Amino acid sequence: MASMPPRLLSARKLTLLGAVDAAMLPGLARALPGVTHLRYHGATSDGILRLAEALADWRCVEVLELQGAKYDVAAMEAFGPALRELPRLRALRIGGNDPEDSSPTTKLIDCLGGLSSLQQLNLAGVASAIVAQRPWRRRSAGWSSFARWVLSGCAIAKRGIQDIAVALRGRRITTLVLSGNSITDGAAAR
Repeated sequence: MASMPPRLLSARKLTLLGAVDAAMLPGLARALPGVTHLRYHGATSDGILRLAEALADWRCVEVLELQGAKYDVAAMEAFGPALRELPRLRALRIGGNDPEDSSPTTKLIDCLGGLSSLQQLNLAGVASAIVAQRPWRRRSAGWSSFARWVLSGCAIAKRGIQDIAVALRGRRITTLVLSGNSITDGAAAR
């Protein structure tokens, strides 16, 4: 790490690309412990497993974006609990990924309940099979702190909107973004 420029050693925002050697992540986390905004684009399952390990040293992370990733259930089984250990995490963007099937993202969503610091959840582009399934109500039980929800481009239909409305009833939501969904029934939009 001695070859890194001094200004990098105090970085607050860090963007990682899929080309980053996943094995370097834990060392990078130790070298840059003050990162508050972390973006990881194009991660593989191995990269996400390493990121889960690295998050133990990135305890200051407030905003985490995971986009363009390809992952499996094992990666999410490690990543979800690692997120729960981030006391300052307030925004999570996990939309626009390409899981092998819907199970990994569902596994991650299951781990989000009880994250009291989390205020923003962005699932833009996540398959409607995940967003609109019936267990959504149960999953959202611990999400009382979420003030901003982004569910754009999820192909949510009438039934999904109704389930989401029930799940969010009585919560203090400041922003709910449902753009890019095929809501053709006026009753669903209400």
